[in-house]
Amino acid sequence: VLGKLLRIAARLDYGDEIGRRRVYAVTRDMLAHPQLPPSLIVRCLDMLVEIMPSECELVRVVVEVITDLREPLEDDADADAEAAADTTQSTKSTQHSLQRALAKEMAPAEGTRADLVDMRCLALVVGMLERVRGDFEDNSTLEGVLADLIVPTVRRKKPAIREQGLVALGLCCLI
Repeated sequence: VLGKLLRIAARLDYGDEIGRRRVYAVTRDMLAHPQLPPSLIVRCLDMLVEIMPSECELVRVVVEVITDLREPLEDDADADAEAAADTTQSTKSTQHSLQRALAKEMAPAEGTRADLVDMRCLALVVGMLERVRGDFEDNSTLEGVLADLIVPTVRRKKPAIREQGLVALGLCCLI
């Protein structure tokens, strides 16, 4: 039902600024919600394509959503790393090694949760890249997505995550 509503809403006229902002807020919140089914991600992105004034804005919004989705995972790791860094010297190399050690010591449940978040973020990136028509060089935000999300997932050992990362990398190459 929600998919049909999104399909209808994507065809509406958004000349009214208040209505456009309201639909933007609802759509962005839907994308940021962790329980949104993957089949509705595409519909929400279609909606954002219609609402956003430019591709750069679309990319910016998707990157914000990805940051919101990944933030709880990074906050947990950063808090643990900061607590450990207070007892030792606080150099950058020490913090990086602590974060790597924490990632290796991550509980299986946390690792599974991190994998699900990464798959969701990759689904968002793939959907966004399928809708972007501009040059890669024209949008510097895409370079950050490539470096921070796509390349690390291509290096992962899990086949499903690596496959999605390769699809995203291929779409980056086609832009």
